[in-house]
Amino acid sequence: GVLEIYPEPDGPVDTALMDVAQTNRVDFIKLTPSHLSLLRRFGLEDSKVRRIVVGGESLRTDLAAAISSQLRNRVARFIE
Repeated sequence: GVLEIYPEPDGPVDTALMDVAQTNRVDFIKLTPSHLSLLRRFGLEDSKVRRIVVGGESLRTDLAAAISSQLRNRVARFIE
């Protein structure tokens, strides 16, 4: 595997999450439910993501279901 590191930009807005979605080079991602909710807005239908580790906050079942649906149920597992 290859580790991709997305640096935080110097500006007032952290666009690293958008970079992850746009470059579409990762198949594993670890993030909070808040970040997962933002990522959902980008649309993940063509994403390479297959494993997601979610932690740090409560993961709502509707968010998990929406992400799973966007990824066409190809996600190996959600871990909270």
